Amino acid sequence: MMNWAGVYYQRQKQPTVISVNAGMSQRYTMTFEQMDRTRWARGAYITFRGRLAWGANGPNALTADSIRAIIANFKVTGYSRATGKSVDFINVKGPALKQYVSQKLQANLRDDYDAALIPAANGSYDIDVRYYLPFGVLNAGAQATVGTLLDLPNYNNVQIEMTLGDDTSIFNGQTVAGTFTAYGSGAGLPAVTIQMEYAQSPDKFVGLKPARVWMTTLPMPSQIITAAAGVRLNVNGLPRGNRHLAYVLRTGQKNPNATNGQIVCLTRANILDGLRLKLGQNNILHEYSDFASLQDFQAIDVMGTRYAATGAAMLDFVPRNLLSAFRTDQFIAGSTSDTDLFWEGDINTSNANNMIETTIVELVDNFIFQ
Repeated sequence: MMNWAGVYYQRQKQPTVISVNAGMSQRYTMTFEQMDRTRWARGAYITFRGRLAWGANGPNALTADSIRAIIANFKVTGYSRATGKSVDFINVKGPALKQYVSQKLQANLRDDYDAALIPAANGSYDIDVRYYLPFGVLNAGAQATVGTLLDLPNYNNVQIEMTLGDDTSIFNGQTVAGTFTAYGSGAGLPAVTIQMEYAQSPDKFVGLKPARVWMTTLPMPSQIITAAAGVRLNVNGLPRGNRHLAYVLRTGQKNPNATNGQIVCLTRANILDGLRLKLGQNNILHEYSDFASLQDFQAIDVMGTRYAATGAAMLDFVPRNLLSAFRTDQFIAGSTSDTDLFWEGDINTSNANNMIETTIVELVDNFIFQ
């Protein structure tokens, strides 16, 4: 039997600090050598701190994503010696990650909130934003948590890759790029700090093969710019073959001025009047009249505070335990494409910058004692 003393966590005493020395809109990586490879990891607490300033020609508006998009994307990869495969098991947008953790835990990590960010032609803004990147399940009990920890001793070359945003992620309307420096200073460089969260004792997990939690922000469909009913929102369908834990949905209009084609939400908006999760063309599994009804049902399921942000909702299949996970590993193919799984919606607004983003959280394999 598992000794549950191994569930207690300790944080890395000396966090890894990565200097943003190659500029913004670049990729920065925490390498395997910077992790404690003898332990199992629950997650990573990640902070971006820096100052953004303009002398003139600065912004006149905030984006809806604001500082939540300063780390535009998180990607975690690793080569598993147990399976002999290299896998990208996390590839998620920064704002979607913030929404998932906030809604799942019904709590917000500390940020320097938008109220302090008043757009101006000249001015400086100290940015301090925190993310929690979970490697396993959240709010699912000790056994499920242990069964989905990241077993670093069984991996080669695990990396946490972060793609940074820039001034266009936070603000809009500027005609020149802002200057990033160290937090609280007009000189130096911004920094990203990563504090890993490990289980205490690696020998507690001998003989346990954990499951893996994948988190992926799916490509956005192109046919969402025109108001229409019955629009397929996932062109290639939702991934099948695993147990789905949650779908995180974000809608609105993206910032056409964002650097390097990054998807940044400029305006949050409930651009869907109807929303249906479908299995094949004629089988509706879940149906909602709008985002508000999905938010209400989520609050009922978790018996907690309603997450009422405009253009943001989540369908959580496991509000209490993993037994209620949506099993897509038992679909039976037939003549009517009844294994085709996708979201369908009724778009109420025509806009060339419409965005409808889906992030899927899924459980890969079952954890077992060997």
